[in-house]
Amino acid sequence: MEQKYKQEQEFPLASVAELSSSLSSPVPESSPVFARFGVGTSGTAELQFHRESESIDGFRVDLRAAQLFKLGPVQSVCISEGSNDKKEKSYSRGITIQFRDEEESSAFHCAFDQWNKEVVQGATLEISL
Repeated sequence: MEQKYKQEQEFPLASVAELSSSLSSPVPESSPVFARFGVGTSGTAELQFHRESESIDGFRVDLRAAQLFKLGPVQSVCISEGSNDKKEKSYSRGITIQFRDEEESSAFHCAFDQWNKEVVQGATLEISL
């Protein structure tokens, strides 16, 4: 039985920011921010944060190395393992996610769990183009 990648899923967010980074600041609230679950160009499941149609630099998470934690009813943090690049030290990254309401937070957490079960932990999947 051939498995196919899930359809991309997108969620509106109130804001997103990287933890403990002097180089990044929260994406302005005046600019709509979205989180999208999908399959990246390398064929791996990922979570990407973007404004309208443009990607936010550095806000792309490989779901194979990510965990999601609820900090409150409308705030979560996504922690991912560091780089696989042997040339540099590997540090974990944290991205804080602020949702607009509890319903969107719950839906996002459910989608994260589903992507982890069906795509990341599933058997080797083939891309159907």
